[in-house]
Amino acid sequence: MSKRRLNITGTISLEDYQIHNKHHKKKLVLGYFLFVMITFAIVLLATGTVTGSLPIVVIIALILGSVIGGISTFMLLITNRFVAKREYKSDQLIQEEMTLSIGPKGIEQKIRNSKTLFEWKHFIKFKEHPQLFQLYVSKNKALIIPKHFFETDEEIKQFKHEVEERTQLTAQS
Repeated sequence: MSKRRLNITGTISLEDYQIHNKHHKKKLVLGYFLFVMITFAIVLLATGTVTGSLPIVVIIALILGSVIGGISTFMLLITNRFVAKREYKSDQLIQEEMTLSIGPKGIEQKIRNSKTLFEWKHFIKFKEHPQLFQLYVSKNKALIIPKHFFETDEEIKQFKHEVEERTQLTAQS
């Protein structure tokens, strides 16, 4: 555990927020695709829309279900991106410059005149992606830390080591 505090500063951009949102909703999007694909395939099989031998009918139903699932999932992704943009634009605080101070008690977030301390024990999940880190304090609430907040790769390594050691959480992809 490092004795020195790591201080990083930056502003979460719309792109950062959309990347966070994309990763946050990944399981939902996959579940949606599978649900639509399987439901459509079952409807095709149950209504007898496709005829022929059973293996061929099942394969065709799954292919058509995948196409419909893909199209509707693509529309869901576009909608999610639009919703994330609207969320970002309506949240004035997230658009402000923030300073994060990583120390023995946790991560202190300072935005304008407000300070919030996220104690190490409150983090339940730690995710690392190529562009950012997500530290979850609940199933749906995460502290978003873009990697461009860090000045060096050494600071990124120090941060990751500090979080993993103090929370006993391993960074997931």
